Parts: sequence; C-alpha cells; structure tokens
Amino acid sequence: MKTQQTKSTFMSPGAASLLTVFIVLCIAVFATLTLSGAKRDYTYSQQTAAGRMAYYEACNLSESVLHELDSLFAAAAARSEHRSGFFTNVMEALPDKCMEVTIKQDLTQDAPCLTWQIPIDENRALHTSITLQWPYDHTQPSGYYTVNTWQTIIINK
Repeated sequence: MKTQQTKSTFMSPGAASLLTVFIVLCIAVFATLTLSGAKRDYTYSQQTAAGRMAYYEACNLSESVLHELDSLFAAAAARSEHRSGFFTNVMEALPDKCMEVTIKQDLTQDAPCLTWQIPIDENRALHTSITLQWPYDHTQPSGYYTVNTWQTIIINK
C-alpha cells in the first residue's frame, strides 16, 4: 500500500494570518503618519496666513498714515512760497501721533525725514521712513515725499 504523502505548502495557515496582521499594521502606521503630516501642514498654513494678514493690516495702517500726512503736506505747500518755508510749515503742523502711530522727526539732513513703526506681531514691525521734498522742485520727482524705507524689521525686546 501506498502511503499518502502530504504536500508542503509555501505558507501555513498561521503565516497567512501573521502576514495579514503585518499588512494591517503597516497601513495603520502609514495612515497615522499621513494624518500627522496633514495636521502639521494645516497648522503651518494657519500660522502663515495669520502672519500675512497681520503684515497687510500694518501696511494698510501705514498707507493711511501716509494719506493723512499727504493732506497735511498739501496744506503746508499751499501756505509756502519756498522750500524752507514748506519744511517749517510741515514741522509746525506735524502731530506727534497720526492715527495712533508715533511719528519721529529727523532734522539732521538737508530735508526732514519722518519715520514710524507699526507692530505686526510681538517680534516684528513695519518700519516706514520718508524724506520730505519741495513739491515744486523740477529736479525731483513730483510729490511731497519719497519713501526711503518700507520693510519688516525684528523688534529687540
């Protein structure tokens, strides 16, 4: 009589179960990594959006300050007949604060320079600097001022 020979299979039933458990664990790990990466990207994009919104709000406020100063410069130019009279009229009419922004004057140069800083967040500020110019001087571009600086700076606390 012939004895039945059992054929050996590549995997036993226990190995198939182990392979299935391993594949499910791999999928769970990859899903967790994907979820944590998406959460990190979402948090970063929220912080970036908030930072940009704060920057643009500071820019809008600085533009509003320039608009207010432009009106003051126009009135001073209408009362002035020459360059030095214009600068004197501006400095006399210039308020310490314009739209709750403190304006600093630098009179050490040939033409007065005005600067102000608008906080963006606890570490940064928008620094703006303009130099006044006589609007009827044909050697300069037209207008009451030129913008020297419009940049974000780091605040040292």
